[in-house]
Amino acid sequence: MDKDRSKVINIAKPRYNKEFTKQYDYLMVCNDIIGSIITYIERNNFLELEIKMSEEEIREFEKADDFQKWLVDNGFKDAIYNAYYVDIFRNLLFDFHSFFYASLEAISKNKTSLAFTLLRKPFKDILGTLEWIYVDKINFIDCFVNGRAKDLEITKNKAEEISTKISSLRKVSNFFELRFEKEEDISLENYWNNSTHLITTRGKYKTKDGNINFLFLNEEERKDLAKYYYKIVPVIMQYAVELIVELFEDIINAPKATKIMNKLLRYSDYGDATNSKILKRLLEDGILYICKECDQINKITMEDKERLKEHIIECKHCGNILYTFDYNIFEWGSIEEKLNFNM
Repeated sequence: MDKDRSKVINIAKPRYNKEFTKQYDYLMVCNDIIGSIITYIERNNFLELEIKMSEEEIREFEKADDFQKWLVDNGFKDAIYNAYYVDIFRNLLFDFHSFFYASLEAISKNKTSLAFTLLRKPFKDILGTLEWIYVDKINFIDCFVNGRAKDLEITKNKAEEISTKISSLRKVSNFFELRFEKEEDISLENYWNNSTHLITTRGKYKTKDGNINFLFLNEEERKDLAKYYYKIVPVIMQYAVELIVELFEDIINAPKATKIMNKLLRYSDYGDATNSKILKRLLEDGILYICKECDQINKITMEDKERLKEHIIECKHCGNILYTFDYNIFEWGSIEEKLNFNM
């Protein structure tokens, strides 16, 4: 890759409310990570299904009236289910990425109602489905293959059940109250309902007499809503990205080095956007990686902090560039050999 490309990389900035530039840029990076995962799946043939059959099985398969049922009944259930899973996963990510990008662009242009309306599908429906897949992939695919479309709906009760399992498995909050609970004062559920409907008649945020939802917002109200958006959305987006990456790494069977290195790079973005101390701690210790272009060891340190803020890692030997918003594949075996110790 041409290292001069780094000269045109800028931090993404919103058109309005520029005091939220860090949060806006961070959210854009998160969505770019999801985009890079979609690209990786497509370019590396993970959407292709290859099944090895004997000649007799091929003849029987070609006679079958229901190809899917034949595959399931004849020992190929895992293969067909995995193919469905990868295809569903990729398409869920595609919609998540598209809707979220449109929402982020809308809030950056002060199109407040549109921004909240577009959040509902990725944060409620799609993320809820990904969480279901995370806690019980086989149950979800069984439901998809053999159940009714209605059974796939992410209802509040189902989301609450999944939320309990997520908390147990991942030891983190999935922000159920912010996404599904109308009784919570700061819940997104209230905001995207109001932005979607001109009139709402139930809950704490029902339309006041003499008003229509989101129709008569003044500049102060728009700024308050932008402040709320940039406060709440990043924490949910970070959770979503980590869940999506974990599902993706399972699909590609990512090496341990790849998992750790990409997590460190993501945390370099999280650290700057959230004003935490994570980035500083990482860079003080230094992060080692091998450049794929020149095969030389690099150490990312505090000296690279400004470049990392632009989401760039530049090889100190050949100038090759990696972007922190791409999912990159790393191996550490050769580092161990070069440095003669086990990491």
